[in-house]
Amino acid sequence: MIAYDDDDDVIAMANDTAYGLAAYVYTNSLSTAMRYFEALRFGIVGINDINPTAARCTLRRELKTAEWAAKVDAKVLMST
Repeated sequence: MIAYDDDDDVIAMANDTAYGLAAYVYTNSLSTAMRYFEALRFGIVGINDINPTAARCTLRRELKTAEWAAKVDAKVLMST
């Protein structure tokens, strides 16, 4: 665990990685959970959940990101 004073600082620290496979956020605040979910650049973000890889996960968030969309051929997405 790393102590922090500012949400923007901790988000920047979390996003400062070459991997970004998964992130976990534990909070009692829905607005905090949503803010972190939108700001973290990870494949999967678990909110108060130690197993965010469950079948309920979708690609909706990933499809919205320009970086990911630029790598994917739209024809492939439309054919699936």
